Amino acid sequence: MWLTPSGTQKRSPDEYIQKIKAMPENYRILERMPLNPDKLPIKFNDLHRQEGATSKTTATKTIIVVDFEVNGLEHTDKVIEIGMLRCTYSNSTGALLSIDELLDMLQDPGEPIREVVSDVTGITDEMVRGRQIDWDKVRRMLQCNPDAVVAHNAKFDRPFFEQKCPNDLPWRCTMQDIPWYDIGHNSRSLGDLLMREGWFFDAHRAYNDCLATAWLLHVVHGSLHFLFEYLIEPTWKIMAWDSYGAKDILKKRGYKWSPDDRCWWTYTKENKYELKYLQSLYPDCGRATEQKVDPRTQYK
Repeated sequence: MWLTPSGTQKRSPDEYIQKIKAMPENYRILERMPLNPDKLPIKFNDLHRQEGATSKTTATKTIIVVDFEVNGLEHTDKVIEIGMLRCTYSNSTGALLSIDELLDMLQDPGEPIREVVSDVTGITDEMVRGRQIDWDKVRRMLQCNPDAVVAHNAKFDRPFFEQKCPNDLPWRCTMQDIPWYDIGHNSRSLGDLLMREGWFFDAHRAYNDCLATAWLLHVVHGSLHFLFEYLIEPTWKIMAWDSYGAKDILKKRGYKWSPDDRCWWTYTKENKYELKYLQSLYPDCGRATEQKVDPRTQYK
């Protein structure tokens, strides 16, 4: 027996096994994410290396994954934990080859941890008392000159990183820079994405969320071979001008209003497709422009 977070009692595994055997079409099985932060480095077999492929197919990319836990939801709130991973991925397949280093450090915010934050993360005042993030260790991890720094919500995480460790490394966001809705997902939540791919994990600790982000890229690389390349290819800012008549359509499409520029805008990888769409949307009453986004400054 086990209890859900709401307190609902569920059947034992043996009972479910019998039901699954009788009606397998009624069940979907979730598997625990197999990454253990206590057993690093974690090495995975690479099919291309096993087959003695050329150096081109065995080329790799180094990715740093970052996540923060914060005493609130605003950038004015205090950091209480940082998690970081140094990962190696296959350049040709996008498969995760190894997790080579992990940092997990708590930070005393100098104020009581809010009850709702403690309930979600499990981090208590006692756990953080007197603890400080060693930013020298953080900087040393970045000395590997990674191909990208990745966060599942880079717009939230990067500003916290910049406060103590400003950098001009290329940042990518696994929530924003991958077209999850187009792929078939109806949510961009890290937990929901992994669950729909058949996995679960203990969320809302920085190191676990980092592991989950790294694992998500790995588990979808086989069927979505383009995903890893899509993540690191250029992002474009599309700006729709003089588009008042189409504002409701643009808003539903994910565009945001810029009061300074007086235009609706969005980020996309498919810049040519988006420009063509806008031209067909209001050919006689507006214009659209594109601007390539520099990943070294994006999400700051």
